Amino acid sequence: MDLDRMTVRMRPRLAWEAIDLGFAMARQWFLPLWLLWFCSALPIFGLALLLFHDRPWLVILLVWWLKPLYEPPLLFWLSRALFAESPARLTVLRQWPRITWPQLLANLSWRRLSPNRSFYLPIGMLERLSGKRRRGRISLLGRGQQAGIWLTLAGVVFEITLELCFLFLLFIILPEELRWIDLEKLFFTPGPLEEWLQHLADLLAMSLIAPFYVAGGFALYLNRRSELEGWDIEICLRRLLARWQGRTAPSTA
Repeated sequence: MDLDRMTVRMRPRLAWEAIDLGFAMARQWFLPLWLLWFCSALPIFGLALLLFHDRPWLVILLVWWLKPLYEPPLLFWLSRALFAESPARLTVLRQWPRITWPQLLANLSWRRLSPNRSFYLPIGMLERLSGKRRRGRISLLGRGQQAGIWLTLAGVVFEITLELCFLFLLFIILPEELRWIDLEKLFFTPGPLEEWLQHLADLLAMSLIAPFYVAGGFALYLNRRSELEGWDIEICLRRLLARWQGRTAPSTA
């Protein structure tokens, strides 16, 4: 890991400051991350729609449950962008099986509902740890860390809020004479059309939150590693050494 190439400044941060750093990274690189999420999620959505077109609730449930298939490519891209690389979407998608396959069964079963999922994802994917080594690493990095749980809860709240906002916006922007949506029916007694509108709004909300969720968990992981391994001190020492070497280098004039 070449710390000198990092595009963010590593310094001691509180967990909430680290999440804010992750959100800043997500804002900076939102478009490639958002497009990557859709490139991964839309094929699954299309397949689920083909198989369960008469059960929209099952389609969106599958798309939601299979989030561990869409999040690793975002983390892979972020881990490269952190060191001044910006891999093309096609390059990342070609790596998709290699990125997502390890520990996929665990990620889709007993780990799926872990509230610290965003914080644990880099340990399995970037450090390629599993079994006892992964548990030991999580025990070390996760000691006293609860911010990842709050990040997950905040993500759920914002997804629901965005979904409701999209539906209200759709209702408001339609002219009254063309308003074929009944607000009460939309929220309390939805028919098939209203269910599809709800689930499409949910899909859009998930796509908007995903870059921030993955980047926030990644920043928590980086902050914890920096804290334990003294990255900021190492970077300072390297810069001091380079400065000293530059001053003491023999003149060529």
